[in-house]
Amino acid sequence: MIYKMHIAASRVEGEAEGELKGQATLLLKLLGLRFGSVSPSIRARVTTAKPEQIDAWAEQILTAATLDEVLAA
Repeated sequence: MIYKMHIAASRVEGEAEGELKGQATLLLKLLGLRFGSVSPSIRARVTTAKPEQIDAWAEQILTAATLDEVLAA
C-alpha cells in the first residue's frame, strides 16, 4: 500500500514538473518570436521560474513593448 502511494505521489510530481517545463518552453518560444533571440541568462531565468511567475510573464507578452517589460512583471 505504501509503495502504491509513493508511486502515485511520484507520478503527480513528475506530471507537474513536465507541465512546468512545457510552459517554460512555450514562453521561451513566444519571447523569441516576439522579441528575437533570447539570451542564455533569460533562458535560465525562465526555466527556473515558479509556475506563478511564468503565468505572469505569459500575460505580459501580449502587451509589453520590450522583453524587459515582460520580465518586470
